[in-house]
Formats: sequence, C-alpha cells, structure tokens
Amino acid sequence: MTKCMLEAVGIEKRFGIHPVLRGVDMQVDAGEVVAVMGPSGSGKSTLLRCVNFLEKPDAGIVRIDGELMGYKVASGKLRELSGRQLRAQRVSIGMVFQAFNLFENMTILDNVMEGPRCVKGVSKADAEEAAMALLRRVGMEQKARSYPSHVSGGQRQRAAIARALAMEPKLMLLDEPTSSLDPELVGEVLRVIAELAQTGMTLVIVTHEVGFAREVADRVVFMADGVVEEVGPATEVLTAPRRERTKAFLRTVIS
Repeated sequence: MTKCMLEAVGIEKRFGIHPVLRGVDMQVDAGEVVAVMGPSGSGKSTLLRCVNFLEKPDAGIVRIDGELMGYKVASGKLRELSGRQLRAQRVSIGMVFQAFNLFENMTILDNVMEGPRCVKGVSKADAEEAAMALLRRVGMEQKARSYPSHVSGGQRQRAAIARALAMEPKLMLLDEPTSSLDPELVGEVLRVIAELAQTGMTLVIVTHEVGFAREVADRVVFMADGVVEEVGPATEVLTAPRRERTKAFLRTVIS
C-alpha cells in the first residue's frame, strides 16, 4: 500500500479581504512528483508556503507523513505549536525558493553546512563532508568556496537545492525554481531536479515549464483563482486537459 507523504485538506488563506486559497485539497504519495501549475495569482506559491506553515492557513489541515503540521491535539482540541516545535517539524521539509535565499555573507559550502550544523548539531567535519558530496551531486563542487554573488543564477539555485537536501528531508517543495533565471540557465537547474525525481524523492514543484512537467511529473495539479481546477496524470492533463481554464492556460504558455 502506497504511503501518503503530504495531505492537505480544505486549505484556506486570505490576505486582508482578498481570498488566495479557497478550500484546496491535495494529496501526494511517497516517491511521487507533483507539478502545481496555473496562471499567476492562482495561489500556487501560497499553497506551498501553507504546507510548511511559512504561512499559517486560515482553515484546513496539513499532514506530513501522517503528522499534523502546526498543531497538536490536546484534550480533544487543536493547540498551536510553539515556534520551536514548528521549526522542528520543518526539518523534514526541504524548501527551494524562487529567489534562492542564500546567505550572501557565507560561501556556497557554508550555506549548505549551516542547517546540519546549527539545527541538527552535526560536527563541522561531518557537515563539510556531506555538503561537498551534495555539491558534487548538483555540479557545484568547484564553486564550494565561492560566495553567492560570484556565481550565476543557475549555480545559486543548484546550491539552494543542495542546501535543502542537506537536511535529508522527506518532502521537497520547489517554488518556481527557474522563474528568476535567464533562459540559458534554466536547463541546468531542471536537470538537477529531474535527477532528484529519479531517486524516488517526493517532490512538489510549482512550475510553468510544461515540457519539464510532462516528462518528470507523475501528476499535475492545475490551480486557478485559489481552487484546484483539474488533477490527473501529467501526460493527460498537459496533452488532453478536460477543463477550459486548463486549456486556456496551456495555449498561453505553449504558444
């Protein structure tokens, strides 16, 4: 029986009076690659941030590997976790952002080492050995001693992926990982993500890269106006979508 790695039920989120997510459900099995697609403003990035409670949902629940995120049950009621408890939960979730979010005053190597050393208490020697192995994996070994400002955008994003992997997450969330890159740099990052997918890691990727999603994703979740419009196998949704909103979106991004 396949294990459910991510379950989101009835997720709602609004900013002021503006509803961004309106009752979103999503399930991702262990080892599955899910691409979340849709027009700008449809709530894709907010959904990812609600999954790991970088944004607290206004309603709904999230479970990661069966564990309730952000809350515990006490005396039959949901109680919010403390900041420390929530940070401990997030250790199992890797997050790759659009804008890299590397520490500019640290080398690439130190960026990758930071989480294991500060959060997990790994020794400097062990953290450095593991970090170098990850940088080799993403093709960044030669840039380990460089600072983020001295490498390309594609190299920064590959370093950010290595940093997320350093925490040995159960689930990786990638929020439009190529949107900030020049076109000639997109391929190098997509190749790294495709290799991760082949290892059996559970990935949820917000992306506009239709060809990449068709090749790498098991399923596509298509969102519009804060709701899930269509879900299905990637090849079906991206080649023969059922919903008019999906068809319109694909005409826009493919043309």
